[in-house]
Amino acid sequence: MSTQIISTKSSDEIVTVFVDYSPVSPTVASAEVTITRSGGEADPNPSAMKMGLPVVEGSVVSQKIQAGVVGCKYKIRFLATLQSGDRYGQTLLLTVTE
Repeated sequence: MSTQIISTKSSDEIVTVFVDYSPVSPTVASAEVTITRSGGEADPNPSAMKMGLPVVEGSVVSQKIQAGVVGCKYKIRFLATLQSGDRYGQTLLLTVTE
């Protein structure tokens, strides 16, 4: 899978980001989502942007994202395990604005 730029969100927005794994499988067995800083302003705790656990519905994995540091750039890494045991990753890039 690849890296996808999802642009920006403001620091007061709550958004759902998702990855559709249907090109590789109709069903995802489990998933993990991690958030790390990739540039811009410092954020001592980027994982605090995650609201709850990722949700798996068929081939789609979604994660609610909140807050963030204005001017910070983030990598949101999805890692899905398929029924077959294969694992596929997808990285989304997000910048937080005012």
